Amino acid sequence: MKNYSTILFCLFLSFAYSQQDILKNSWTKFSRDSTINTQLEQSLNSFLTEANKGNYATKYVDQEHLKNNEYFYQEFEQITNSRYFKDSLFFKPQLLKSVKDDTNNFYLTIQYIGYAEEKPITKAILNFKAKPKDNYYQFFCLFDENTANWKSTVNDDITFYYFNDYNKEKADEFVRFHRKLEKLTKQKSPIKNYYKCKNTQEALGLFGIEFAFRNANSGSGFGMSDDNGNFVTGINSEDYLHDYVHSFFGRIYNSKETWREFEEGIAIYYGKNWGVPLSELKEVLRSELKQNSNFDFLAELKKGRKSKRFDGLHLYDRIINAIIAEKVIEKLGFDAAIDLLYSGDNGENFLQILDKKIRINEKNFNKKIKKLLLD
Repeated sequence: MKNYSTILFCLFLSFAYSQQDILKNSWTKFSRDSTINTQLEQSLNSFLTEANKGNYATKYVDQEHLKNNEYFYQEFEQITNSRYFKDSLFFKPQLLKSVKDDTNNFYLTIQYIGYAEEKPITKAILNFKAKPKDNYYQFFCLFDENTANWKSTVNDDITFYYFNDYNKEKADEFVRFHRKLEKLTKQKSPIKNYYKCKNTQEALGLFGIEFAFRNANSGSGFGMSDDNGNFVTGINSEDYLHDYVHSFFGRIYNSKETWREFEEGIAIYYGKNWGVPLSELKEVLRSELKQNSNFDFLAELKKGRKSKRFDGLHLYDRIINAIIAEKVIEKLGFDAAIDLLYSGDNGENFLQILDKKIRINEKNFNKKIKKLLLD
């Protein structure tokens, strides 16, 4: 009996911990109709609780819609589960706006807020639609609605979507690179649709993400893809090759066995970094060498994402990885670079493979990289 009580208590704690309820306020209601207001609130609370657990049931989310808009629904899960604050319910959802249309659908806006260091924090502001079904509501991403009036042009087998203008020359460049990657990897590209947004915020806005904390200080380097062949960019151009490399690799290679930092190097080599080509990025490290002739390239490489930043955009270790990618690809070919890519999730086998490929190892790393940089 004691064990049974313990199990019940643990289940209760688990339920209480994962329960997510919308914060109420005195100035905003879902609806003036009390029955609808209750149905919407109860439905949303259940949906948010499912989101917190990352387990969407069929009742509150249409499963086909969920499949086609997975990026948006993952946003709910990522917001509520905070590693930094060690509390999956640190950010609380609060209703900001509720507007009904002529078909009795409701357009909702909620924000996720927390409180730390005696200051409020907004993690995200999301817009989405609630549609009535029986005596409850289902919740939908606005991506299809937000792109319904966009223009489209087919170039080869890629459909480019845009709101204003289409640059065929840049689209041609993207298509050529798209074909090149297919040839190099001997894999069919999963990307079929290219959405050109003018900046990061417009790209996020297509999904109904009005504000996201992680992009609060972002430049224009937004690019993401989904399982439906969509590639959404925020650089106001048809040729975002850098994040296309990530999207392509992410769907044909096992990310648990590949080192993200060297993938960044390959992406920089083929597609620049924040619009800056590798030839210019090398000047970053050359300037560093002028100030410190004993600069430790190996130590910087091993720091990975904790590498020293340059002007807030370029990580030193990624420039180093791009220099290595350039040397390996131009000397040994693309397959050799992919062998290096498969060096473990944290690059634990990178230097051993690098030594076999081009005789660069821990002992001579700084000397060899310096030579590559200055040649």
